Amino acid sequence: MILFKTSIPGRVPVKKNTAKVFKFGAVYSKAWKAWEKEALHLLRQQGIKEPISEYCQMKLTFYLKNHQWEPDVSNVCEGPQDVLQKANILTDDKYIKKLLAEKNFNAEEPRVEIEIHSLGSHWRN
Repeated sequence: MILFKTSIPGRVPVKKNTAKVFKFGAVYSKAWKAWEKEALHLLRQQGIKEPISEYCQMKLTFYLKNHQWEPDVSNVCEGPQDVLQKANILTDDKYIKKLLAEKNFNAEEPRVEIEIHSLGSHWRN
């Protein structure tokens, strides 16, 4: 069963490579901040009745224009997970028990498509 589905426009910046860590915390790049702001705005508009707090499977499909500055698939997954939690779609990304991610190229409009599926009660153990 699908719990949540959306598409966030724009190329997802790699969060971990954009941070400059200082004594007081991390400062992220302008690209990351801009993407996060737009994603949060979109997600908060869509909303959800109750934040997801059950074990789930997340599918992330990244659409990129080309292979230039091609990110590792594991690196681009962190941003969408964090922004879903920050937008209160997910109560905690620890509930993601299965993650499917793929990159597709030659897309006219860069974006990430997100689907969150229930895994059912048998995943609680």
